[in-house]
Amino acid sequence: QHFHGVPLWLGVSGVVAFASIPLLLLPYLFLAGGSAKCCQRRPVRVVPLLGSPLQVPIPLAAPGDEEDDGRDALSLAAHYRENRLIRIGMPFLCLAGMALGAWTVTIPAVDMRLHVVGGVVDTHKLVADDSVLVYSFPEMVHDFWHSKAYFIASLLAVGGLALPQVKGFVWLYVWAASMSSEQREQILIISDLFSRFIFVNSCFMALIITTLHFQFSLQGLELEVVAEPAIAVVTGVLQAVLLTVHGQVTLRLHGLAASRPERDVDATCNVPGRLAAACAVAGSVPRGVAVAGFAAACTASVCLAMVFAHDVLVFDISGLVGVALESPISRTSPKTYDWLPTLPGRVMASTDEKVVAGLVIFLFLMAVVVGPILCCLNWLFFWGSCVLRGEVPFGHGIAEDAPTLPLQPWPRAVRWAGGLSPWLFSWFGLDALWAAAWSATLEMDLVAQWLVRAKTGNLCDDIQDHLGKPCVRLEGTLLTGGWFLLFGGILSVFLFLLTANFFVYGTFEPRAAKLARRCGLSP
Repeated sequence: QHFHGVPLWLGVSGVVAFASIPLLLLPYLFLAGGSAKCCQRRPVRVVPLLGSPLQVPIPLAAPGDEEDDGRDALSLAAHYRENRLIRIGMPFLCLAGMALGAWTVTIPAVDMRLHVVGGVVDTHKLVADDSVLVYSFPEMVHDFWHSKAYFIASLLAVGGLALPQVKGFVWLYVWAASMSSEQREQILIISDLFSRFIFVNSCFMALIITTLHFQFSLQGLELEVVAEPAIAVVTGVLQAVLLTVHGQVTLRLHGLAASRPERDVDATCNVPGRLAAACAVAGSVPRGVAVAGFAAACTASVCLAMVFAHDVLVFDISGLVGVALESPISRTSPKTYDWLPTLPGRVMASTDEKVVAGLVIFLFLMAVVVGPILCCLNWLFFWGSCVLRGEVPFGHGIAEDAPTLPLQPWPRAVRWAGGLSPWLFSWFGLDALWAAAWSATLEMDLVAQWLVRAKTGNLCDDIQDHLGKPCVRLEGTLLTGGWFLLFGGILSVFLFLLTANFFVYGTFEPRAAKLARRCGLSP
């Protein structure tokens, strides 16, 4: 047997081999915490602190490593080598998410069905329940690409096929490779920025379920065409939730590791003046930055409110199908407006697979309602507090140790708001929804034309030649709410990076407080 010209045995073997790659890393992952290769230390020597009789350890720089700060380079596994639950449980959860992703590509994702219900005696009698078209994610990517819907195909391939596996391999590297906390932080920030597009498939499924739903009533018969979400949607949602939660736990483990006392003292401690300057740069929030952050938070909140207040997009179905939808026998409008507050209810009403639809709605609400609302409230509080407090450093009260730089303590609520930003942002999916909506308005008609021709052959071309009407045409338009989705997504990335600049990533500790602690000045 063949699948799109590829022998079936070869395709199955490739999927099994791809899913088995992480299993080869299991022995190394489980033992990484105790491996000497994951715990590399640089030698240090004791030199006098300039202008002081104190002796502090200063790293002995290796040749060509003058810019390195000399701190220990440890793998994340090495930090938790004494905790067997973490050392075994975290790799297991990562591999489970990757295995779900590998399984998702082999099972059906969408089942287009035709329901016919009615009769003379029993009006609720099921006359027909036939499957018109069954699609898996690879088949969707294949056909969408050949229909020249390149953007939709690319988003499905990245969000549903590539991104979960890439995120898993990146995590395996972060877990087992020796690196400084700063290097690990940079990798985690980039990963958190792009891994949110794992939500794009749920956004697509919500749009497909609501758009490709038609109902007709003819002489006592109820005809319904529905796009039923299949088992791959379930595994995809579980995989997205698992990988997101796993990433948040990893972020917390990194934060705890980054907050541990440093064995080596930073070189900026050699001169008290340099310490004061470093703390001022790393800890203070300039007035202009605070105002810009608060203005961006207010604008992002307004964009979110406008998304809830206006329609995101509209699909207009024309051609012979559009004529049928405009006829008295149709119970479906040829125009479907997607308004965010009503979209979950329409998804639930458009399918008989209520459990699967419930999972799609759960992830959809988390990514485009709950996450964005919590992010905007958090950023408003944090940057509003920065504006009210003025240009003061983040500190814990070390004025007696550095009288020239009075570090004022910040309220715990403000520090928690700044530290919570990465966790809340991992559930922010407005930009993923915009990408799905924009690509759908541009290319959904190409997909519809491809599917119709695949089922009818040249029939629709003959109809076009004789009647001057296509079988179906699906035209999408991005409305006001859709453009506010884009603006809100751009501002969210800006606010996430701006807030992360003042905090040790994955902690509730300001960077200036960590710098002061590394210099031995924190009480």
